[in-house]
Amino acid sequence: MEKLTIKNGEYLQPLKGFWELEKDAEHNWFWAVAHESNMLLKNPTEESVSILFSFSLLHMPQFESRTVGIYKDGMWLQTVPTPYRYTICMDLEPGESSCLTFETPQELMAVEGDPRNFAFQLYDVACEVEPVYERTEELRKIQDCERDILKQVIDICDKHEIKYFMFYGSLLGAVRHHGMIPWDDDIDVAMLREDYDRFLEAAEQELEEPYFLQTWKTDKECFFGGYAKVRNSNTTALDALHEKGTSNAGIWIDILPLDKVFVDFSRRKQQIMELEHLQKLIFVKLYGRKKYLKIDIDEYQKLWQECNGIELDELYEKLDSVIKAAKNEDTAFYSVLSQYMIYEERKYYTADEFEEICKVAFDNLKVSIPKRFQHIIYLHAGRGFMTYPPVQKRVQKHNIFWDVEKSYLYYCNGNSERKKCVVLFGVNEESEQYWQQHHMTENIAYVVDENEEIWGRMWHDAMVIGMETYERIWRIINAR
Repeated sequence: MEKLTIKNGEYLQPLKGFWELEKDAEHNWFWAVAHESNMLLKNPTEESVSILFSFSLLHMPQFESRTVGIYKDGMWLQTVPTPYRYTICMDLEPGESSCLTFETPQELMAVEGDPRNFAFQLYDVACEVEPVYERTEELRKIQDCERDILKQVIDICDKHEIKYFMFYGSLLGAVRHHGMIPWDDDIDVAMLREDYDRFLEAAEQELEEPYFLQTWKTDKECFFGGYAKVRNSNTTALDALHEKGTSNAGIWIDILPLDKVFVDFSRRKQQIMELEHLQKLIFVKLYGRKKYLKIDIDEYQKLWQECNGIELDELYEKLDSVIKAAKNEDTAFYSVLSQYMIYEERKYYTADEFEEICKVAFDNLKVSIPKRFQHIIYLHAGRGFMTYPPVQKRVQKHNIFWDVEKSYLYYCNGNSERKKCVVLFGVNEESEQYWQQHHMTENIAYVVDENEEIWGRMWHDAMVIGMETYERIWRIINAR
């Protein structure tokens, strides 16, 4: 990453309300002399760049701590006390700019011997740039397909006045990138239970081919914990969990209901225990394996024996009842109960976080997000959510078999003409020579390498993966 000199003004330009302290330009020190002060970040180059802008918010030593609200292009990001170190990342196209606004409600303070009044200081300002994340052509097509599905969902919600909002990584993408996170490969939409049930009813009636609403009622052979997906049936997104080929496996977006949970901790704990037990029973009965469940063989055998004499519909009905157990309770706490929480602890939210909704840009769409999104994103991405993860972690989340141009039925019906690809082993000179000779005529999809530090990175147009990931992909592709 290239570190820039601030004073040249190429990437950073103080606007109304900031005064640069000339005698300490080495530390890039700016004083805010108004209740509202603005700083312009801009890209003067002919290439797209990622800009990392960091600074310390300080108050004068003789004064008490200040409260400063930080806004990006009019969107409130955070309100923080001084002193506070803050970092924000953003992608800018050639010639594009973005305005950061700093607001303080407190009165300006006079400094002896200076005619100006001061609000706070920006100290040790740093601005660095790097090339933007380059998406593969396949990832671009996947994201285009998912945005198209999202548009179908938004159209239904707008028509029926159903309140929805972007969630998880899609909420972070809407705030930080004004669109999908460049390396993300799925979209998450959430709704409160009442709106979710209305959406299911409307979507089942109004979605037309190739779009398909997938729930435990419309596709009993597919289970993720109890939430819904909207899929494009003319595409393929095959994973190892659904390699039987008996359920719809088109590219999808997730539709997540937020359900009430009990205020009383003991009742809530009991609800979650029953919920997760039923989810495990359904996983075992439907897929006949303990994979993804994080359980030992003894627990798996007990679950298998328990579910063996129970119909799948009965388990689904029991699960639905437990998820909605607190539906009529006087509680302000919500959670995504219909998701089997295998990778992280369950998160809880309060009703007031979803009361107000605002519209923001999401690539070529306008989407809804909670106006008070900060705490929701904190729970999942931490307080430094406006910064990018390390380069090695900017990778797609799902290690599955994608095909934007062919329906999953093409692969699930035993067709032998599968998407042909070449896999190389080792990022080395031999692989480089092979690529130079064959990349114009062969699809080099993956490079398998034992070095964990480069997993997920792109080598030419191929992704570097580990042996375990390669074996998983191989099983999926050759499942028929």
